[in-house]
Amino acid sequence: MGKVEISLESAALVTRVDVAIAALMEAANCLAGADAPEIFVAALDNNHHLWRRLVEIAPKAGWRLPEKRLRDFVLAASSNNSRRVLDSDVESLIQFNCDVAAEYGSDRNVDKILCDVEFAWKNSGAALGLSFQAWLLAELG
Repeated sequence: MGKVEISLESAALVTRVDVAIAALMEAANCLAGADAPEIFVAALDNNHHLWRRLVEIAPKAGWRLPEKRLRDFVLAASSNNSRRVLDSDVESLIQFNCDVAAEYGSDRNVDKILCDVEFAWKNSGAALGLSFQAWLLAELG
């Protein structure tokens, strides 16, 4: 999807890259904040789906992807097929998501982008039927 218009005093536009940045940051936040096994497994699953989607759409959108070795690590570490996920792997996943979000955001404030995109989600009406993470993945296409 293209741009979602946000009706604020200074009308901001949320682009597809903004949605990708928000999705990366939200996935990192969910991994960092998972305080129960089922929440952690859901956060890993979401991260896996996000990265599968990014690997698919980034080349078409003209976004740089991290090297294949790092992408493979992210996909393997966040896969439900992982035998065991180490704390260091989770920390690496969180940092990796934050680093890629920062790169996609150039010099922009990624936390503000996350807030703007969350605002767009809430005002799109989708918040009534879709979780923020599900909406982010749907918006990425």
